[in-house]
Amino acid sequence: MSNPGKYMDTYLNAYAAKLISNKFNYNSITNVQFAKTYINLRSREVSLEDLQKDNFVITNDMVINFSSIISILGDVSEEALVELYDVYTEQVALGYKRNVFVASFGGDPVKSEKYVNSYAIYGIRNWEVYDESVKAVIVVTDNGLSYEEFRHRVIYR
Repeated sequence: MSNPGKYMDTYLNAYAAKLISNKFNYNSITNVQFAKTYINLRSREVSLEDLQKDNFVITNDMVINFSSIISILGDVSEEALVELYDVYTEQVALGYKRNVFVASFGGDPVKSEKYVNSYAIYGIRNWEVYDESVKAVIVVTDNGLSYEEFRHRVIYR
């Protein structure tokens, strides 16, 4: 399927991400433009056939990292932060230890779509560097933050 360590975006990872993304309602976030789930699996621990089994559960030892990438139209609002926090807590509840949660506010819609859909390529660059018109970004790599801790992670430009 792929060479371990050679490519980040494999069919196995994309298939798993699609299965897991159904656990989140990104559309419940006010002014969401684009959102996508990424997961990188240890291909020696899980196969496509495993993922296709009914009631198969992706466990922490199978996961290299897990990411939610979200683009919000407009400025930071309390409403959007509460809704983002809800998605963050759903992500953390899955029990994966290596989580990345990234959301941007404002920015060029074309660049936002490209960044969200190509995070495996652009993710190594900060969103606000990729798109200088982004108004704010929140990046969370810690699990179990309170809402106050979460909202203080917003970086305004």
